[in-house]
Amino acid sequence: MSRLISKNVYDTSNSIENIDIAISEKTQKLYNQLLLCNEDAKVRQLTANKLCVELCKCFNIKNAVEVRICNVAQDSKTVNGVCVSKTLGKYIHSQRMIIVFNKTAVRKQIVAIKTFCDVLLHEFAHCLDYNYYNFADSPHTSGFYKRMFNLKEKLKAA
Repeated sequence: MSRLISKNVYDTSNSIENIDIAISEKTQKLYNQLLLCNEDAKVRQLTANKLCVELCKCFNIKNAVEVRICNVAQDSKTVNGVCVSKTLGKYIHSQRMIIVFNKTAVRKQIVAIKTFCDVLLHEFAHCLDYNYYNFADSPHTSGFYKRMFNLKEKLKAA
């Protein structure tokens, strides 16, 4: 039975390709502010939280998701000294929390701000799947990535 539910969620996620709400001008300005943030984890976290509060308002999500910046290297897996996978961020649905790693996995350098923003929007898209679309899961379907890209385009429209 759970496989059938997962397939239904997968198919439904795949079928929704666009964000169907308007993004406020305030939200767009906050996104642009985030793109201008320096490397300071506290500044990024403060601005990312403000952005997510406004995004939640746009989507009428009652309790805003919290953003936490981990000022440590990304979780990663290496094989024979080569990085084969890394975790740039995560969304923890039960805690309504987005975690973004502020340092790269291998060189432990500060993540570029555009990458940081992309990770934040990716994790926020998971938040939308659970809290806006009411999915039981948030699979990485082509629809998921199209919605995430559509959100990013709407945020850049200012």
